[in-house]
Amino acid sequence: MLRASCGHTCTIIVKFSPHMSLKILISLFSASADAELCEANVSVFNITLICMGKCKEKFYISAAEEYAKRLGGYCRFKLLELPEYRLPEDPSPAQIAMGLAREAEDIKKAIPKGAWFCVLTPEGKLQSSEELAQTMQTVKTSGKSAACFLIGSSFGMDPAIKAMADLKLSMSKMTFPHHLARVMVLEQLYRAEAIQNGSKYHK
Repeated sequence: MLRASCGHTCTIIVKFSPHMSLKILISLFSASADAELCEANVSVFNITLICMGKCKEKFYISAAEEYAKRLGGYCRFKLLELPEYRLPEDPSPAQIAMGLAREAEDIKKAIPKGAWFCVLTPEGKLQSSEELAQTMQTVKTSGKSAACFLIGSSFGMDPAIKAMADLKLSMSKMTFPHHLARVMVLEQLYRAEAIQNGSKYHK
């Protein structure tokens, strides 16, 4: 009998006979591990980050990918880039409103069904990293299996989308480059998960 622990705090037991070859044993162990991991993943929390517009700056992309990879160690993470509605160089308020309404149609389709929904907006609530971690923990204990965060386009987001949100969250009263917000949100989501799991990352 071979007993081993996998990365999801589960124990895998494989029974084998004295005549079993090493190759067969390894295959059986691998299959058992895959099955156990699949079972463990059923309860993994899902986080989706919807971003309006494609990020082109390599330094932002690299930083975002790094935090997305780290975040994936705590949850099943998905990043969705949705296209911004094309507007004239100097759009009127009516044109901006029309563009945001069109974007809202795509956003509504992209939000996972039943997910707790948070929008990032300047008029939103300010939270510390510890408070965000507590918010996420409360979402999980409430029975939700997924959370979705939205970073709007450069002109913001349609009021109808804000009205759908379970939480309106502000990163800061300061102004930052639009695509830097993606990196900042990813880092804070990773930090929130690290805090919940007692990691030394947060000091």
